[in-house]
Amino acid sequence: MVEKKISARSQDPSQRRILDRATRQRRLNRQLEALENDNFQDDPHANMPQLVKRLPQFDDDAETGKKKKKTRGDHFKLRFRKNFQALLEEQVLKVDSLSYAMKIYKYYLIKRSFQTIKVSSSQTNRLSLP
Repeated sequence: MVEKKISARSQDPSQRRILDRATRQRRLNRQLEALENDNFQDDPHANMPQLVKRLPQFDDDAETGKKKKKTRGDHFKLRFRKNFQALLEEQVLKVDSLSYAMKIYKYYLIKRSFQTIKVSSSQTNRLSLP
């Protein structure tokens, strides 16, 4: 009867083969040689015509400095321009809203200061009902 070979990948992890030191070292050397050979290959794009946009860019000396951001804010600046009168009204509204906020803040400060008054025990006897 012919035995079927089972793939090492499909085996149960608990039944994996244990490699000795020499086999493990040979496997590591083989993998390192493959990596070294891969490093010294020629450029695969060398024989192709220069289609700059389609080729991946491998610039080692490319500067990673600040790039100019493409803005589209000019469109909105032109579309939603405010005239001088609108700017003045907006400034007045800001001042009014600030003064309103200050009034509310002062109101709550006064209200809070009245709530924090402590009453002594002699005063509570006078205030208690008979």
